[in-house]
Amino acid sequence: MLGGNITVESVPGRGTVMAFEVPLTAIEAPEVPDEPPASYRVRLAEDSPRGQRVLVVDDVPENARLLLEWMRPLGLELREARDGLEALAVCQQWSPHLIWLDLRMPRMDGFEFTRQLQSQLLTPRPVIIALTAATSLGEDQDDPFSSAFDAFMRKPIRQADLLEKLRVHLGLRFVFDAQPAPAALPEPQIQAQQAMQDLLAAQPLPWRQRLLNALLRIDRLAVQDLLEALPPHPSSKPCWTCCGAIVLIRCWSCWGRNRPPSAAGPTPRAPLKSARRPRPRPGPCARQVGWAHPSAQK
Repeated sequence: MLGGNITVESVPGRGTVMAFEVPLTAIEAPEVPDEPPASYRVRLAEDSPRGQRVLVVDDVPENARLLLEWMRPLGLELREARDGLEALAVCQQWSPHLIWLDLRMPRMDGFEFTRQLQSQLLTPRPVIIALTAATSLGEDQDDPFSSAFDAFMRKPIRQADLLEKLRVHLGLRFVFDAQPAPAALPEPQIQAQQAMQDLLAAQPLPWRQRLLNALLRIDRLAVQDLLEALPPHPSSKPCWTCCGAIVLIRCWSCWGRNRPPSAAGPTPRAPLKSARRPRPRPGPCARQVGWAHPSAQK
């Protein structure tokens, strides 16, 4: 068998050993491209081509913005269009080298855009990569719809797949610079967050449901009313807690031992800030003990 030998050794009451020998030719293992690190910054290699024109055609601005953000560090000239009609106008004036094309769009979809673009005989002919959520489109090479495109990308798009298509169709070469892992949160901040989470988790389910509904409505007054109804909590840690979409600046976990003696009587309501702020602000107890955001500590 295969030019080899099979041997059998059997000892009654003990068992059987079967062995075989097959002559094989040693070969070199193929080179496997290095996988980019889990957290990386991508840039063009020094010897990579530059200046190719790339058009993103998608009627959903968020989808187009994601692709553009991934490609901006790569030395490409980038433009975008919202549908096939707008993309045709861009192609006539700009002549892209590669087009990322969503297939489902209003006014003119990706199929009609491709048909009209091919009739114009642009030089150089752009590479068209179709973006689709369909699982079967592109598998049948004899399908006239499939043959109209150079490649397909399944949604949701991954950055690694996008870079691979750029490498194959534009000849780009990349360098992946590993990024350091984010620094761990300071221990006081972790404890403060855990204290607030424990306090909220201990409340009755109806109260938590009302808080969730208020957060989803971004109803700041309702959120603060619910927090002010909580009993005093003995937490003495600075608070920096984000619940849902709202930064709870005046969370009740600050109002235990750290409440200033001069704060007797009703306390004026402080406005809550949106979580879209670039840096969440600490609560009143944090200001009392002089706590600062980690990025402000040098």
